[in-house]
Amino acid sequence: LATRMEKNPDDLKGWMMLARSYKALHRYDEGAKAYERVMALGGAENPDVLADYADLLGVRAGGSLEGRPMALLDQAAFGAVFFHSIILAVNLEEAAV
Repeated sequence: LATRMEKNPDDLKGWMMLARSYKALHRYDEGAKAYERVMALGGAENPDVLADYADLLGVRAGGSLEGRPMALLDQAAFGAVFFHSIILAVNLEEAAV
């Protein structure tokens, strides 16, 4: 998969799969690099991606969520709340019509 990603550097789904694979294999440094690529390709807009990346960084740091992991979790929480607010607004607008 890593070789495939070198040939397809813009494949967001592939990078996500690679990042999760590295995490499952306890290859946290490589996983972090793959997550950085995911983030650069637009993954930073997805709260689930942010939370997964924060988890990897926390595990790599011996269970600590201080610093970047907490910032990612804050960003994920904000994104989730924002997303749900938009859904609610759309539903309320449709109900009013």
